[in-house]
Amino acid sequence: PPSPPPSPPSQRRTLQQVNPITARLRDILRNYSSAQLLNEMLQNADDAGSSEFKVLLSARTFGTASLLSPALADMQGAALYQFDDAQFRPDDYESIQRVGDGTKLGDPTKTGQFGLGFNSVYHVTDTPMFVSGRDFVVFDPHEAHLPDGLPGLCEDASSLSRACPDQLAPFQGIFGCDVDAGCWRTRSGQGTLFRLPLRTREAAGRSRIKDGRGGAPSFEEVLRQIVDPFLYEGSGEGRETTLHRRLLFLRFVERIEVYVWPPGAEQMSLLASATALPAASPPDASSAARLREDRGAQLRHVKERLAEAPPPQQDEYGG
Repeated sequence: PPSPPPSPPSQRRTLQQVNPITARLRDILRNYSSAQLLNEMLQNADDAGSSEFKVLLSARTFGTASLLSPALADMQGAALYQFDDAQFRPDDYESIQRVGDGTKLGDPTKTGQFGLGFNSVYHVTDTPMFVSGRDFVVFDPHEAHLPDGLPGLCEDASSLSRACPDQLAPFQGIFGCDVDAGCWRTRSGQGTLFRLPLRTREAAGRSRIKDGRGGAPSFEEVLRQIVDPFLYEGSGEGRETTLHRRLLFLRFVERIEVYVWPPGAEQMSLLASATALPAASPPDASSAARLREDRGAQLRHVKERLAEAPPPQQDEYGG
């Protein structure tokens, strides 16, 4: 029989299946333990060509009088920071916005670079933010904290520091980030500093990404569940540091430093550090290049072995 005539446009309804970004992030967190968070960020820093990687867990609090939005006041407390001495490129901005579909996928030279693993930051925060070069960036998947309900924004950090000084105060002076002067006081003259404000219990009660008690980790819990697994392996007498071993599988990062700024302390203190080269004898360009080549060969070997492994079984829906 002939097909029935189509409905007139006035009677036609458009339907579309949608998956809220918060639901997608919640699903991603099920596949990434919070203990992996710093390792994912280390891999991203290495893909960016960074030579330094620094971490700070800080309990400091900051003013709330001059922020982009009053709803950001809860983000002025304890936070986890991560610094590297590279700077975001246009393709990095594109990649970090594509949840679960980073542009590094399929590139065997990339170990992390803002793919799925970056979203492990949502284990501890609902509003990841960072300064890279002269840019200040913040994401808000709930569209509840930024002006006009924006899901994210990028502004000139120095200009924003003058207009909303409290907003940028948590970044000022951390690992060479000088937002007031609009520059980086680092050896390379550039840098990227992530700040992950720890989700409060009140925020966890509203969060559609990670709620409940586990969604609001305290300073001590982040130290125990995220920082310690990055620094150490094993327990008791068998406990040993892992930073030097992590450096073996990186191509560019040559030094890792981890700091803590406890409640009431006047300054941060160093917990642990590791360097790939003897600090007493800085390498020349050729020896540094050879070291990177050796690390690259090790990384390629590991990836080749992983590629030879049989793929996991999937059901009919690809799960």
